[in-house]
Amino acid sequence: MRYQKLHQDPIAAFAPAVNLRTGLTDLCRRHRLDWSAVRSLSERMGLDEALLERRPSRVSGGELRRLALVRALLLDPCFLFADEATSRLDLLPQAEVMGLLRDLVRDRGLAMLMVTHDSALAAGMTNHRLHLA
Repeated sequence: MRYQKLHQDPIAAFAPAVNLRTGLTDLCRRHRLDWSAVRSLSERMGLDEALLERRPSRVSGGELRRLALVRALLLDPCFLFADEATSRLDLLPQAEVMGLLRDLVRDRGLAMLMVTHDSALAAGMTNHRLHLA
């Protein structure tokens, strides 16, 4: 699972009927990952573990984006496709998510392809840009 995607609408990427802990536990079990990786990444993302008891619809947009990032990073990808990773976020959560992505790309040597309609956001995040009209 070396390639992961951050979906434009993160709530659609989570099972709506189960709490977030169950989804992450299933992922850890399936890929033989230790739960400590979830704890470590959640702490780095500034997420309280109590959030995992909620269903996706009961978590804020910024928190859900960061949880989606935790889930993607658990599989130690070398490439991350970020499809409008900050759409519908207020400016502060948007800045937090983009800062986390920037740090993760740098710290992990992770390649990222980011799709966005926000040219200022792209200019602040990327080494190379392709503008499609």
